Amino acid sequence: MSFAVPSGYRLVAYLGAGTVLDVARVVEQGARGELVCKRVAPRPGASVPALRALRRERAVLERVVHRALPSLRAAGEDDHGPYLVETAVPGLSLAALVEGFATQAGEGAACDGAPIPARLLAAVARASFTALAELHALADGEGPLGFVHGDLAPDHVLVTPSAEVGFVDLGQARLRGLGVELFDPDPQAERGTLPYVAPELARGSGPPGQGSDVYALAATLAFAALGREPVATGEAAAQLAELAEQGVAWPAVAQALAGLGLEGLAGGLRRALAFEPAGRPSAAAVAAALASSTATTRR
Repeated sequence: MSFAVPSGYRLVAYLGAGTVLDVARVVEQGARGELVCKRVAPRPGASVPALRALRRERAVLERVVHRALPSLRAAGEDDHGPYLVETAVPGLSLAALVEGFATQAGEGAACDGAPIPARLLAAVARASFTALAELHALADGEGPLGFVHGDLAPDHVLVTPSAEVGFVDLGQARLRGLGVELFDPDPQAERGTLPYVAPELARGSGPPGQGSDVYALAATLAFAALGREPVATGEAAAQLAELAEQGVAWPAVAQALAGLGLEGLAGGLRRALAFEPAGRPSAAAVAAALASSTATTRR
């Protein structure tokens, strides 16, 4: 598929289309280092939510600078519509990493039995909750920024070979002072990616917040522990009902973590996956618990 590269850039590789955005790797002419360019996907019904996602990601990245997020390099509009150009967050997505280990083990991408090595999983859990805690704590002269990623999922958590972690796809992020025009009027449209949605969002009982970020990140790590989605159902409607009624399938996650000798990680994730948001610790508290826990690994 062709990708309309903004003037002054050269296409390196088309990365594909998400729900509403097209993404490609580009380089700026006369410069080194690959960047990421995002545009509205040329599909029916994509334009309004895609424009909203682009504008919100731009607004967030103009105010938030952190090592775990991309940096905004350019934003503009041409004959093909609006676009963003960002730095490329290094690493593979957690989804691709788990699939790669599963394939290497000869069990296939949908294996059951935690294909990711225990030491790596523990390191990724610590790094990801540390990064999320730092983002949640960001403030300026007027007070806390109130950063919420809003869509943490295995495709949006990137992991480097040294287990450093970054987060991408900020089209549903929230920040103090964002204009109401940047939010979808239908709150159900901004609950994140199934099945990593907190129960209160699945029920439609409130907007995304830092507590739902904590839940979504813990559910994402549960996916890595299991090697599959951490729910019993497969269809979106059934997953939504399952999450609204009981949350992720914790017994299976606990069993997988115990099999890896990661009881310390299991304790931290169990609290982060509390059904009610009031029962969840902050990302900083989870990060501290994971940092102080010792895990006996078996591989």
